Amino acid sequence: HLFIVGDATPGGWNIPVPLPSQRFTRLNSTRFEITLPLTAGKNYLFLPENGSWDKKYGAVDNQAPGVKNGGTLRPEGQDMPSPDATGTYKITVDFINNSYVLVRQ
Repeated sequence: HLFIVGDATPGGWNIPVPLPSQRFTRLNSTRFEITLPLTAGKNYLFLPENGSWDKKYGAVDNQAPGVKNGGTLRPEGQDMPSPDATGTYKITVDFINNSYVLVRQ
């Protein structure tokens, strides 16, 4: 499983996160996808276990160019900044190359 948490999400930083709205769909053993509204100017993280801060995933560098549209993940990484515009986004996470990508819907 994979879940999203943070003040950029509808559920905020509260865990466990609301289900099913903040649970990713598993595409295969390494890829996950979710479509949800994100608030601009906020942050989020990915959790492999709903209700637990253990093993959270975040950005390698949350100041890197383009990081608001995706980047490289790492365990215990930094909070990821949301895009500049509030809206609905599809987020795809790929654990083979430790990456995430956001696409506005």
